[in-house]
Amino acid sequence: MLLWIEGFDNFGTSVGSAPSPTGVVARKYASVNYETCMDVETGRLGGYALQLQFDNGCYFSPGDVTTNDTVVLGFAVKWKTSWPNLLYKRFASLYDGATLGMNLAMTANGEVEVRRGTTTLKTTSGLGLSLGAWAYFEFKVTCADSGSYELRVNGVTVASDTGVNTKAGTHNYHTTFRLTGTSGNDGGAAIYDDLYFLDGSDGGNGNKDFLGDMRVVTIRPDGDDTVQWTPGTGTDHYALVDEIVAGTEDDDAGGDYVEDTVSDHKDLYTYAALAGVTSGIKGIQVNTDARITDAGSFTLKSVVKSGETESADEGQAISVATYTTKSRVVEADPAGGAWSVSAVNAVKAGVQVG
Repeated sequence: MLLWIEGFDNFGTSVGSAPSPTGVVARKYASVNYETCMDVETGRLGGYALQLQFDNGCYFSPGDVTTNDTVVLGFAVKWKTSWPNLLYKRFASLYDGATLGMNLAMTANGEVEVRRGTTTLKTTSGLGLSLGAWAYFEFKVTCADSGSYELRVNGVTVASDTGVNTKAGTHNYHTTFRLTGTSGNDGGAAIYDDLYFLDGSDGGNGNKDFLGDMRVVTIRPDGDDTVQWTPGTGTDHYALVDEIVAGTEDDDAGGDYVEDTVSDHKDLYTYAALAGVTSGIKGIQVNTDARITDAGSFTLKSVVKSGETESADEGQAISVATYTTKSRVVEADPAGGAWSVSAVNAVKAGVQVG
Protein backbone atom coordinates (compact mmCIF):
# COMPACT_ATOMS: atom_id res chain seq x y z
CA MET A 1 0.00 0.00 0.00
CA LEU A 2 1.25 3.43 -0.93
CA LEU A 3 1.74 5.35 2.33
CA TRP A 4 3.54 8.57 1.45
CA ILE A 5 4.28 10.79 -1.55
CA GLU A 6 6.53 13.86 -1.51
CA GLY A 7 7.47 16.26 -4.29
CA PHE A 8 8.99 18.98 -2.05
CA ASP A 9 7.04 21.71 -3.83
CA ASN A 10 5.35 23.25 -0.79
CA PHE A 11 8.23 24.31 1.44
CA GLY A 12 9.22 27.59 -0.21
CA THR A 13 10.10 29.11 -3.56
CA SER A 14 13.42 30.85 -2.92
CA VAL A 15 16.14 28.55 -4.26
CA GLY A 16 19.16 28.46 -1.97
CA SER A 17 17.21 29.66 1.05
CA ALA A 18 15.78 27.84 4.05
CA PRO A 19 12.17 26.61 3.90
CA SER A 20 9.74 29.45 4.52
CA PRO A 21 7.80 30.27 6.61
CA THR A 22 9.91 28.90 9.45
CA GLY A 23 8.59 25.53 10.58
CA VAL A 24 6.81 24.67 7.34
CA VAL A 25 8.50 21.25 7.06
CA ALA A 26 7.53 20.43 10.65
CA ARG A 27 3.91 21.17 9.79
CA LYS A 28 3.85 18.06 7.63
CA TYR A 29 6.45 15.79 9.22
CA ALA A 30 6.12 14.42 12.74
CA SER A 31 9.86 14.39 13.37
CA VAL A 32 12.03 17.23 12.05
CA ASN A 33 15.43 18.38 13.24
CA TYR A 34 17.53 21.37 12.15
CA GLU A 35 15.11 22.72 9.55
CA THR A 36 17.43 25.74 9.46
CA CYS A 37 20.01 23.47 7.78
CA MET A 38 17.63 22.68 4.92
CA ASP A 39 17.54 24.61 1.64
CA VAL A 40 14.97 24.80 -1.14
CA GLU A 41 16.61 23.74 -4.42
CA THR A 42 15.58 23.37 -8.07
CA GLY A 43 13.67 20.12 -8.61
CA ARG A 44 14.75 17.17 -10.69
CA LEU A 45 11.99 17.49 -13.31
CA GLY A 46 10.63 20.92 -12.45
CA GLY A 47 9.31 22.39 -9.26
CA TYR A 48 11.49 22.21 -6.18
CA ALA A 49 13.68 19.83 -4.21
CA LEU A 50 14.98 19.89 -0.64
CA GLN A 51 18.64 19.93 0.38
CA LEU A 52 19.63 18.59 3.80
CA GLN A 53 23.03 19.70 5.03
CA PHE A 54 25.01 19.60 8.26
CA ASP A 55 25.10 15.98 9.49
CA ASN A 56 22.96 13.17 10.89
CA GLY A 57 21.23 15.75 13.08
CA CYS A 58 19.39 17.28 10.08
CA TYR A 59 16.47 15.07 9.10
CA PHE A 60 12.73 14.64 8.60
CA SER A 61 10.39 11.69 9.10
CA PRO A 62 6.60 11.29 8.91
CA GLY A 63 6.44 9.23 12.10
CA ASP A 64 5.05 5.71 12.39
CA VAL A 65 2.90 4.76 9.39
CA THR A 66 3.05 0.93 9.15
CA THR A 67 3.77 -2.34 10.94
CA ASN A 68 3.99 -4.46 7.79
CA ASP A 69 7.13 -6.59 7.51
CA THR A 70 7.98 -5.30 4.00
CA VAL A 71 8.58 -1.69 2.98
CA VAL A 72 9.97 0.07 -0.08
CA LEU A 73 11.45 3.57 -0.01
CA GLY A 74 12.04 5.31 -3.34
CA PHE A 75 13.52 8.75 -3.95
CA ALA A 76 15.73 10.82 -6.23
CA VAL A 77 18.97 12.16 -4.76
CA LYS A 78 22.11 13.95 -5.85
CA TRP A 79 25.24 15.49 -4.39
CA LYS A 80 26.56 18.69 -5.98
CA THR A 81 30.36 18.66 -6.03
CA SER A 82 31.63 16.18 -3.42
CA TRP A 83 30.68 12.93 -1.77
CA PRO A 84 29.90 13.08 1.95
CA ASN A 85 32.84 12.82 4.32
CA LEU A 86 33.28 9.66 6.37
CA LEU A 87 31.62 11.05 9.48
CA TYR A 88 28.42 12.43 7.99
CA LYS A 89 27.33 9.94 5.33
CA ARG A 90 24.06 8.17 6.27
CA PHE A 91 21.32 9.55 4.03
CA ALA A 92 18.28 7.23 4.03
CA SER A 93 17.13 5.10 6.95
CA LEU A 94 14.32 2.85 8.10
CA TYR A 95 13.26 2.98 11.74
CA ASP A 96 11.20 0.92 14.14
CA GLY A 97 9.89 3.78 16.22
CA ALA A 98 13.00 5.53 17.53
CA THR A 99 15.31 2.58 16.79
CA LEU A 100 17.56 2.81 13.73
CA GLY A 101 17.18 -0.17 11.42
CA MET A 102 18.28 -0.78 7.85
CA ASN A 103 19.88 2.25 6.24
CA LEU A 104 22.02 3.55 3.40
CA ALA A 105 25.29 5.48 3.70
CA MET A 106 27.41 7.10 1.00
CA THR A 107 31.14 6.46 0.99
CA ALA A 108 33.83 9.02 0.20
CA ASN A 109 34.28 7.56 -3.31
CA GLY A 110 30.64 7.41 -4.38
CA GLU A 111 29.73 3.87 -3.36
CA VAL A 112 26.83 2.97 -1.06
CA GLU A 113 26.91 0.95 2.14
CA VAL A 114 23.84 -1.09 3.09
CA ARG A 115 23.74 -1.22 6.88
CA ARG A 116 21.70 -2.54 9.77
CA GLY A 117 22.13 0.02 12.50
CA THR A 118 25.85 0.79 12.41
CA THR A 119 26.84 -2.60 10.99
CA THR A 120 27.73 -2.62 7.29
CA LEU A 121 26.18 -5.60 5.49
CA LYS A 122 27.37 -4.85 1.97
CA THR A 123 29.10 -2.11 -0.03
CA THR A 124 28.45 -1.56 -3.72
CA SER A 125 31.27 -1.73 -6.25
CA GLY A 126 31.43 0.20 -9.52
CA LEU A 127 28.15 2.01 -8.85
CA GLY A 128 29.14 4.78 -11.26
CA LEU A 129 27.22 7.69 -9.79
CA SER A 130 28.16 11.17 -10.99
CA LEU A 131 28.41 14.27 -8.84
CA GLY A 132 25.77 16.83 -9.76
CA ALA A 133 23.55 14.21 -11.43
CA TRP A 134 20.28 12.82 -10.10
CA ALA A 135 20.00 9.11 -9.35
CA TYR A 136 16.86 7.22 -8.36
CA PHE A 137 17.20 4.93 -5.34
CA GLU A 138 14.74 2.22 -4.29
CA PHE A 139 15.38 0.29 -1.09
CA LYS A 140 13.22 -2.73 -0.27
CA VAL A 141 13.48 -4.52 3.06
CA THR A 142 11.62 -7.54 4.43
CA CYS A 143 12.16 -7.41 8.16
CA ALA A 144 12.96 -10.65 10.01
CA ASP A 145 15.74 -12.55 11.76
CA SER A 146 16.17 -14.23 8.38
CA GLY A 147 15.03 -11.37 6.20
CA SER A 148 16.07 -9.80 2.92
CA TYR A 149 16.92 -6.51 1.26
CA GLU A 150 17.41 -5.18 -2.25
CA LEU A 151 18.80 -1.83 -3.35
CA ARG A 152 18.10 -0.59 -6.86
CA VAL A 153 19.69 2.49 -8.40
CA ASN A 154 18.20 3.76 -11.64
CA GLY A 155 16.28 0.50 -11.96
CA VAL A 156 19.32 -1.78 -11.57
CA THR A 157 19.87 -4.02 -8.53
CA VAL A 158 23.22 -3.01 -7.02
CA ALA A 159 23.07 -4.82 -3.66
CA SER A 160 20.86 -7.56 -2.24
CA ASP A 161 20.85 -10.48 0.18
CA THR A 162 18.50 -13.02 1.74
CA GLY A 163 18.61 -14.95 4.99
CA VAL A 164 20.06 -11.95 6.81
CA ASN A 165 18.94 -10.23 10.00
CA THR A 166 17.20 -7.01 8.93
CA LYS A 167 15.48 -6.12 12.22
CA ALA A 168 15.93 -2.79 13.96
CA GLY A 169 15.06 -4.26 17.35
CA THR A 170 12.63 -6.90 18.52
CA HIS A 171 9.85 -6.37 15.96
CA ASN A 172 9.56 -7.88 12.52
CA TYR A 173 8.87 -4.51 10.93
CA HIS A 174 10.07 -0.99 10.32
CA THR A 175 7.47 1.67 11.06
CA THR A 176 8.81 4.64 9.10
CA PHE A 177 11.60 6.21 7.07
CA ARG A 178 13.96 9.10 7.64
CA LEU A 179 15.93 11.17 5.12
CA THR A 180 19.06 12.73 6.57
CA GLY A 181 21.54 15.47 5.78
CA THR A 182 25.05 14.53 4.73
CA SER A 183 28.45 16.18 4.94
CA GLY A 184 29.35 19.46 6.58
CA ASN A 185 29.50 21.54 3.42
CA ASP A 186 27.18 22.60 0.65
CA GLY A 187 28.82 20.47 -2.04
CA GLY A 188 28.41 17.26 -0.09
CA ALA A 189 24.86 17.87 1.10
CA ALA A 190 22.15 15.50 -0.10
CA ILE A 191 19.35 16.95 -2.28
CA TYR A 192 16.08 14.97 -2.45
CA ASP A 193 13.08 14.87 -4.75
CA ASP A 194 10.25 12.59 -6.00
CA LEU A 195 9.82 10.33 -2.97
CA TYR A 196 7.45 7.44 -2.32
CA PHE A 197 7.09 5.04 0.62
CA LEU A 198 4.95 1.90 0.62
CA ASP A 199 4.51 -1.36 2.49
CA GLY A 200 3.63 -4.91 1.44
CA SER A 201 -0.11 -4.65 2.07
CA ASP A 202 -2.68 -4.23 -0.71
CA GLY A 203 -4.27 -0.79 -0.84
CA GLY A 204 -6.29 -1.43 -4.00
CA ASN A 205 -3.83 -0.48 -6.73
CA GLY A 206 -1.17 -3.19 -6.46
CA ASN A 207 1.47 -0.93 -4.90
CA LYS A 208 3.30 -3.60 -2.91
CA ASP A 209 6.71 -3.72 -4.57
CA PHE A 210 9.18 -1.55 -6.48
CA LEU A 211 7.40 1.17 -8.44
CA GLY A 212 10.39 2.21 -10.51
CA ASP A 213 11.57 5.74 -11.18
CA MET A 214 8.66 7.89 -10.00
CA ARG A 215 7.87 11.55 -10.58
CA VAL A 216 5.75 13.51 -8.10
CA VAL A 217 3.78 16.32 -9.75
CA THR A 218 2.04 18.97 -7.66
CA ILE A 219 -1.25 20.43 -8.85
CA ARG A 220 -3.28 23.09 -7.06
CA PRO A 221 -6.91 24.25 -7.01
CA ASP A 222 -8.04 26.32 -9.97
CA GLY A 223 -11.82 26.45 -9.52
CA ASP A 224 -14.75 25.81 -7.20
CA ASP A 225 -17.00 22.73 -7.32
CA THR A 226 -18.96 22.38 -4.07
CA VAL A 227 -18.45 25.26 -1.64
CA GLN A 228 -20.08 25.29 1.81
CA TRP A 229 -17.28 26.68 3.94
CA THR A 230 -17.03 30.40 4.65
CA PRO A 231 -14.36 32.32 2.71
CA GLY A 232 -12.11 34.68 4.63
CA THR A 233 -12.58 37.22 1.85
CA GLY A 234 -14.24 37.41 -1.56
CA THR A 235 -16.33 34.67 -3.16
CA ASP A 236 -13.81 32.41 -4.95
CA HIS A 237 -12.99 29.73 -2.39
CA TYR A 238 -10.28 28.01 -4.47
CA ALA A 239 -8.29 31.27 -4.73
CA LEU A 240 -7.90 31.23 -0.94
CA VAL A 241 -6.32 27.75 -0.84
CA ASP A 242 -4.15 27.64 -3.96
CA GLU A 243 -0.89 29.03 -2.56
CA ILE A 244 2.43 27.29 -3.10
CA VAL A 245 3.11 27.73 0.61
CA ALA A 246 -0.01 28.25 2.71
CA GLY A 247 -0.74 29.47 6.18
CA THR A 248 1.49 32.45 6.87
CA GLU A 249 0.28 35.09 9.26
CA ASP A 250 -0.02 37.52 6.35
CA ASP A 251 -2.40 35.09 4.64
CA ASP A 252 -4.56 35.04 7.76
CA ALA A 253 -4.56 38.81 8.08
CA GLY A 254 -5.64 39.13 4.46
CA GLY A 255 -8.48 36.65 4.80
CA ASP A 256 -6.72 34.09 2.59
CA TYR A 257 -8.45 31.02 4.02
CA VAL A 258 -11.76 29.19 4.30
CA GLU A 259 -13.30 28.12 7.61
CA ASP A 260 -16.32 26.30 8.96
CA THR A 261 -17.87 24.83 12.11
CA VAL A 262 -20.85 22.90 10.72
CA SER A 263 -20.60 19.11 10.68
CA ASP A 264 -20.48 17.62 7.14
CA HIS A 265 -20.00 20.98 5.42
CA LYS A 266 -17.45 20.57 2.65
CA ASP A 267 -15.46 22.49 0.09
CA LEU A 268 -14.40 20.70 -3.10
CA TYR A 269 -12.22 22.27 -5.77
CA THR A 270 -11.20 21.54 -9.33
CA TYR A 271 -7.47 21.29 -10.04
CA ALA A 272 -5.02 22.29 -12.73
CA ALA A 273 -4.28 19.62 -15.33
CA LEU A 274 -1.25 17.39 -14.97
CA ALA A 275 1.82 18.43 -16.94
CA GLY A 276 4.44 15.98 -18.17
CA VAL A 277 2.52 12.84 -17.11
CA THR A 278 1.01 10.47 -19.68
CA SER A 279 0.47 7.22 -17.76
CA GLY A 280 1.54 5.11 -14.79
CA ILE A 281 -0.17 7.01 -11.97
CA LYS A 282 0.23 5.03 -8.75
CA GLY A 283 -1.85 7.26 -6.51
CA ILE A 284 -2.62 10.80 -5.47
CA GLN A 285 -2.03 12.54 -2.16
CA VAL A 286 -4.17 15.39 -0.88
CA ASN A 287 -2.43 17.80 1.50
CA THR A 288 -4.41 20.23 3.63
CA ASP A 289 -3.07 22.96 5.92
CA ALA A 290 -5.41 23.63 8.83
CA ARG A 291 -5.57 25.00 12.36
CA ILE A 292 -8.18 25.68 15.03
CA THR A 293 -9.32 29.24 15.75
CA ASP A 294 -11.41 28.49 18.83
CA ALA A 295 -11.26 26.30 21.93
CA GLY A 296 -11.42 22.53 21.54
CA SER A 297 -10.66 20.50 18.44
CA PHE A 298 -12.36 19.25 15.31
CA THR A 299 -12.00 16.43 12.80
CA LEU A 300 -10.96 17.31 9.27
CA LYS A 301 -11.95 14.87 6.55
CA SER A 302 -10.16 14.76 3.22
CA VAL A 303 -12.58 14.21 0.33
CA VAL A 304 -11.83 13.06 -3.21
CA LYS A 305 -14.54 13.01 -5.88
CA SER A 306 -14.13 11.19 -9.19
CA GLY A 307 -17.09 11.41 -11.53
CA GLU A 308 -20.09 11.09 -9.22
CA THR A 309 -18.26 8.97 -6.64
CA GLU A 310 -16.99 10.59 -3.46
CA SER A 311 -14.47 9.11 -1.03
CA ALA A 312 -13.82 10.60 2.39
CA ASP A 313 -11.35 9.33 4.96
CA GLU A 314 -12.24 8.83 8.63
CA GLY A 315 -10.88 12.25 9.45
CA GLN A 316 -7.86 13.54 11.29
CA ALA A 317 -7.94 15.59 14.47
CA ILE A 318 -6.98 19.26 14.33
CA SER A 319 -6.30 20.47 17.86
CA VAL A 320 -3.65 23.22 17.72
CA ALA A 321 -3.77 26.89 16.77
CA THR A 322 -0.69 26.66 14.55
CA TYR A 323 -0.89 25.27 11.04
CA THR A 324 -0.58 21.51 10.58
CA THR A 325 -0.47 19.69 7.25
CA LYS A 326 -2.71 16.64 7.03
CA SER A 327 -2.09 14.19 4.19
CA ARG A 328 -4.21 11.47 2.66
CA VAL A 329 -3.04 9.02 -0.03
CA VAL A 330 -5.71 7.69 -2.41
CA GLU A 331 -4.24 4.82 -4.44
CA ALA A 332 -7.21 3.82 -6.57
CA ASP A 333 -9.77 5.92 -8.43
CA PRO A 334 -12.93 6.03 -6.25
CA ALA A 335 -14.91 5.49 -9.45
CA GLY A 336 -13.06 2.20 -9.99
CA GLY A 337 -9.69 0.93 -11.17
CA ALA A 338 -6.34 2.66 -11.29
CA TRP A 339 -6.00 6.38 -11.77
CA SER A 340 -5.79 7.61 -15.36
CA VAL A 341 -4.49 11.00 -16.43
CA SER A 342 -7.98 12.01 -17.53
CA ALA A 343 -9.46 10.99 -14.16
CA VAL A 344 -6.88 12.99 -12.24
CA ASN A 345 -7.42 15.97 -14.50
CA ALA A 346 -11.16 15.82 -13.71
CA VAL A 347 -10.83 15.09 -9.98
CA LYS A 348 -12.37 17.28 -7.31
CA ALA A 349 -10.84 17.29 -3.85
CA GLY A 350 -11.08 19.25 -0.67
CA VAL A 351 -12.18 19.23 2.95
CA GLN A 352 -15.16 18.31 5.08
CA VAL A 353 -15.96 19.02 8.71
CA GLY A 354 -16.06 15.70 10.57
